[in-house]
Amino acid sequence: MDTPAGAASNENKFVAAVMLVELDGEATDVKDSGNNDIPVYKHTDGSVPRLQVDEEDEIEIEFYNLRGDVEVENEAPEISNFAPEHESAFDDSDVEYTFTVTDTHSGLPEPEDLPDADGDDAYMPAVALISKGQTVSTMPVAPGYGFAPIRDDKDFDEIDDGFDVETTIVLRENRIFYVTFIACDNAGNCSFFDPDGNDDAEELAEITVDTEDPVFVEARTGLTWDSTDNEYDDNRSFIQVIFNDLTKLNTETVEIDDFVVEGHSIKDVHVFENPDSDDVDWGDSGRYGATGHPNKRGVDRYRDIENVVFIELEDDLLADETPDVTIVPNGVEDKAGNEQDDGDHEADDWISPKFTIVSIVSTRETTQEEVLAGDDDEVTVVVTTDERLDSTRPTVTVTYVNAPAGSVDTKGIATGAATGGNLNNSVEKVTNTEWIVTITEPKATGYYNFRISGNDRSPQENPGSEGVSPSAIVTDFFDADGDVNVDDAIFFEGDINLPKPQVRVSGVSVQDNEADVEFRSPLFVELDFAANHATCGANADTDERMANCTNENSEYAEDNFDDIVVTSFVLDGVDLTDSVKTTDNQSFLVSLESISIGDHTAEVQAVDQAGNVFEDTLEIDFEVNDRDPFEKRLSPGWNLVSLPGEPADSSIAAVFGPGVEVRTVYSYDPVIPGGWMVAVRETLDSDWQGDLTEITGQRGYWVLSDAIQDWEVSIPRLAGGASGTGTPIQPPVIPMYAGWNLIPVTDVSGNALSAGIEISAKCT
Repeated sequence: MDTPAGAASNENKFVAAVMLVELDGEATDVKDSGNNDIPVYKHTDGSVPRLQVDEEDEIEIEFYNLRGDVEVENEAPEISNFAPEHESAFDDSDVEYTFTVTDTHSGLPEPEDLPDADGDDAYMPAVALISKGQTVSTMPVAPGYGFAPIRDDKDFDEIDDGFDVETTIVLRENRIFYVTFIACDNAGNCSFFDPDGNDDAEELAEITVDTEDPVFVEARTGLTWDSTDNEYDDNRSFIQVIFNDLTKLNTETVEIDDFVVEGHSIKDVHVFENPDSDDVDWGDSGRYGATGHPNKRGVDRYRDIENVVFIELEDDLLADETPDVTIVPNGVEDKAGNEQDDGDHEADDWISPKFTIVSIVSTRETTQEEVLAGDDDEVTVVVTTDERLDSTRPTVTVTYVNAPAGSVDTKGIATGAATGGNLNNSVEKVTNTEWIVTITEPKATGYYNFRISGNDRSPQENPGSEGVSPSAIVTDFFDADGDVNVDDAIFFEGDINLPKPQVRVSGVSVQDNEADVEFRSPLFVELDFAANHATCGANADTDERMANCTNENSEYAEDNFDDIVVTSFVLDGVDLTDSVKTTDNQSFLVSLESISIGDHTAEVQAVDQAGNVFEDTLEIDFEVNDRDPFEKRLSPGWNLVSLPGEPADSSIAAVFGPGVEVRTVYSYDPVIPGGWMVAVRETLDSDWQGDLTEITGQRGYWVLSDAIQDWEVSIPRLAGGASGTGTPIQPPVIPMYAGWNLIPVTDVSGNALSAGIEISAKCT
């Protein structure tokens, strides 16, 4: 940047760490405006004063004359082509560094431009900044740093605008160092090498000097690493081989031929990278990733996956097998090049005992695969393990899945006595690896979760189990679709309750109140065990809910036992059980032929697959009433009318009785000569005369009314169903003939009158 020399006393702000000020004219004064009393550094020969400034410092320059330029240079040198790479490791303390430093502005100083303080010929155009070296014991402590000069006479090769540097720095053995190089230009601008180029002054190049071979410290059976989920997994075909080293293993040197496992052939070997801390939850690996065993890298050896070889075998290990693992000559190397070709360890047993459910049965036999226990029924579970446990009996818990927290029964390990809970069990030892568990009758209707667990006799006391843990029932017993997780859960179903069905008589719901139904023949009584008997409010107690507000089809989630047998149906003292019909063992239908008008009571008893019956016989009260008559408003004069169905008595004297003020009725029949039929009477009490003797639902009628009146006719409901194997009764059919036809408006549903539906003619 150029500024006219005549601009004396002008103040400017510069963002720079170091700047060089050169004056064409004779400098009179150069001051640091923040500290006027501090003398300005200049060369002893009086040339080119230089002033160190911080960001946003103000610089004031005064001249004797008004001519001259001010040049500011704040571009730091560039350091490139740095080697070795960040996170390199060496098996020799003499570490060779190479890099290039250039500056195209003020340039880099020559040795004669920078005399050192003691007057000898050792110059320092560049300096190495080196940490003091960290070991495991010093890892948590912030390290100190030291400086090392790079001698110009043997370390520098001059190139355009800079130097190629090649130097060797001797570091202490078996330490981790953090190294960078600092270079300054003629203007005093300095820069250092940043290995990842993100301008983070905190990060230096990590260099490890490791002269010791990897140490084979431990082998663990039955473990592998899931690099997708970043957690340990149980797998009996794997052995984990753990090394202790200051650097990680060189994966390119780890081969099948580097190991021998007693009694087994090796299929493959695996080495994984350590996961990022943000990508791993060591709690998922439980005890396998436990802390408390730091290695030379300052990482717990059970979490330093880069210092572990997972040996995959051709076959599975036995539950308590501890084979010798041997490293053969020309074995594995670490990143520094140190080779481990000797070592032998007996593997530790980290394989958990495997429980097998041999059988789970109930004293109540069913034809289904699922196990059902009713009131007073016991469930027996036969269990084996593949190795001996450290106790006489395993721990057994039986949990009511649908119950509130705390409804868990725990089996004592030593005594075998049940402690607390709502479902007891006992454990009988058959052999050292087989037990019979007897579970008492269920205390509630729903699923029961069975879990058995125990530790083996190894020093690790490996825990094994089968079934869902009571603490994980909410998430693990059912899968995402709401089905029982049959892959993990061991269970049986308890059922000690038979809910009452929803009852309908002639389509009318019956609960506790007597139902009024319209006569029909046949009249149907429906028992639906797939629907709740009643709708219960929030104040309903448990007994009320179990009897009325649940149904046998879904007493609990995924209910597998919902078949019902109606064992008794008695109507007004008459046993009609043989008349009860069903197609699915859940919904039942009773057909009542020609039931009488009046009050009736049906008494019902049933049994479910668990043997439950109604606590009290189900009583159904209903009243059968005559059907309301068909009603039609007649106006004075002629009325064109028809009946929507067949009247109970079709004679004209019954349809138009003495109380109906009608004395003339016509109808048209195209099949008789003349077509017209007529009936007349002189008075309302007289007999009808003429060829029209019946009023049916097959014709239309012209009716001469003497007054405004409501005409009522009793019309039975259309009969439904069929008698025996006969054809079901069909909807009415009106024959039509060539010529004129006088046809009625007909209720083909047979339900319009009782439902209050207006019947109207419609042509389609």
